[in-house]
Amino acid sequence: LREFKGGKSNYNDSIMGLQTRLECPDWAWSGLNEVFPTQDELTFQLNHLLRAPPLDLRVNTLKCKAGRDEALCAIQSAGFDAEATPWSPIGIRLDKRVPLGALPGLLDGVVEPQDEGSQLVAALLDAQPGETVADYCAGTGGKTLAIAAQMQNKGRLYSLDVDGDRLER
Repeated sequence: LREFKGGKSNYNDSIMGLQTRLECPDWAWSGLNEVFPTQDELTFQLNHLLRAPPLDLRVNTLKCKAGRDEALCAIQSAGFDAEATPWSPIGIRLDKRVPLGALPGLLDGVVEPQDEGSQLVAALLDAQPGETVADYCAGTGGKTLAIAAQMQNKGRLYSLDVDGDRLER
């Protein structure tokens, strides 16, 4: 195994089928072949699913009044390769996973881990101060925190989830 992982093996992966090389389960294989009819496109798409996802952060607008640029600058100045997320106006993306405690602003609550998709859900809601909002898919509360920031901590916000254990975390 050491030789294989170190790239010193004579192992030839051409004897392994494409489905196995791309780590695609049987239940998904035929449907994906219909959606991506060429082997090149299918390989391209499935290889992307094998990559580690980026680390997205959400800027807490209650603690960082200057906005994303200030938080992004602090993270970049600390030596992290970070950029603004393409869609969320309060998101920061790091291509690599890093020790979270080493990120400027994380321990102070200026930035919080949250994928860009969840940031966009909260942004599309556009909750306003004084409103009553129920987050029915609250999980561990990331979207709820984003909604609370939109509401400037003014109003009623209910955090609900079918999985009570997730709410306890």
